[in-house]
Amino acid sequence: MGRALRLLIFFSLLANMFAPWGVATTLTPMALAIAAVALMSKLALLGIVIALIETHIAKLRLFRVPELLAVSFVLALLAVTSSFLLR
Repeated sequence: MGRALRLLIFFSLLANMFAPWGVATTLTPMALAIAAVALMSKLALLGIVIALIETHIAKLRLFRVPELLAVSFVLALLAVTSSFLLR
């Protein structure tokens, strides 16, 4: 719960710092409603962007697995070969 609240506060600060439209300047109910809707839409957009970035990074890591397996296979083959040659 604490992590979710910290992430909400961080996203709210980030959204209002880089997209400051929709921030209420008066305390009328209509201005507060518009500000709440604007904040929710900015947070939703920021959440979608973060989710897309995280998914893209995870896919990049998944596509690198065959390369890492090939390198580890070559290193294991060199280790076995050198152990037989050094005997």
